[in-house]
Amino acid sequence: MYVRFVIEKRDEQSWEPQGIFQAMADLAASGRMVAFEHERYEEVRAWFRVHLKKPTRFARAKHSAAVCWFKDTAREHLAQARQFVYLLEEQGVAVRQLITDRPGYVVYEDNFQVAAEPFRGER
Repeated sequence: MYVRFVIEKRDEQSWEPQGIFQAMADLAASGRMVAFEHERYEEVRAWFRVHLKKPTRFARAKHSAAVCWFKDTAREHLAQARQFVYLLEEQGVAVRQLITDRPGYVVYEDNFQVAAEPFRGER
């Protein structure tokens, strides 16, 4: 199984619901967070820089885009991601958790995540 946290805003490249990493970057840039929230964001962001590789591939073809999903076995990563969920929800941003066993055409995979192009017409 695979897990993804998303907000209602659509990603401009994949047209899928935007993931929490971009949503948090946008929130941090907005200046709406108070100091302790921003500090927590930076702590979690630093944790991910050490413990999660950036996918090396995001597409099978020139005009397609993949989205990232955590593997359900990536317990620590999911716990850290939920810190982002908490920060977003504290700012009034609704977050949904998606769960699937069919993330799409996998273009990248490591021990904790996959990047997959959504199957056409599945979502």
